[in-house]
Amino acid sequence: MRRQQLRLRVQQQLRADAHLTPQQVAFRNRLLAPLSAEQRERIQHALSGGSDDELICSRFKKKIHRYDIHTLRPRSWLNDMVINFYFDLLDERCKTTSALRQQREQQQQQSSSSSSASPPAPAPAPAPPAQEYLILNSFFYETLNLKGFARVKRWTRSVDIFSLHKVIFPVHLGNHWCLACINVAARRFEYYDSFLSPNHHCMRLMRQYLLDEWRDKAARYPRPTAELDLAEWTDYSPSDPALLPPQSNGYDCGLFMCTYANCVAADMPFLFSQENMVLLRQRMILAIVD
Repeated sequence: MRRQQLRLRVQQQLRADAHLTPQQVAFRNRLLAPLSAEQRERIQHALSGGSDDELICSRFKKKIHRYDIHTLRPRSWLNDMVINFYFDLLDERCKTTSALRQQREQQQQQSSSSSSASPPAPAPAPAPPAQEYLILNSFFYETLNLKGFARVKRWTRSVDIFSLHKVIFPVHLGNHWCLACINVAARRFEYYDSFLSPNHHCMRLMRQYLLDEWRDKAARYPRPTAELDLAEWTDYSPSDPALLPPQSNGYDCGLFMCTYANCVAADMPFLFSQENMVLLRQRMILAIVD
């Protein structure tokens, strides 16, 4: 019986994989890779290897203690320290991935130029990698919502968000976490709620934020028009569980939100479900302590 169930699951997985690109299959396999014995030991040590107030790691000007890691136990709510630390990890990954891809493109261009019949021109100094994603922490939406644009405009003083692909940030609704994304490349405001609910207030806030950002940075980054036209921008907040994996309990919203962010920042579909939450909690512990 178990062998028949395993065969059926493998057949279902193969049918699902037939609709995915090789890059999407590779991303899903990394996201949901089984844990090794050594990884399980590291997770167990992070959870119970000492006192609750022991410092586990210190990065991004943040300190993670064992009591923070405890929020990644099953059936627990993630705290904002863990969530913001994870978003820093995503930001670091996005910058590294963008830099490596741009470096490969520069090398390909140089290789193409050197293979031509004419004498090669001196190679220009490599340009610094262009930022493509802006990952913001939970204080961004809270501050924008409660105190207005004037209190968050300095957050982008060194970047023109209209040159980016995406701006991604968590939305905390008191006892529930959701994800918001200003998809500049697709001209779309995105909102992802694991309860599949819309948030019209957040959508309006993102639209107004973009209008204010356009005007505020006009002196530093010349604009083609005095006002930003958002007529062609759309709102996207999926309510179909076939498009967005929903949660089926009252404590996994933080994990869902962080995993949505992982997928959105990698330009990948949502290739996980509620049944993967325990594994994803464990993998988040590894991401933090490694």
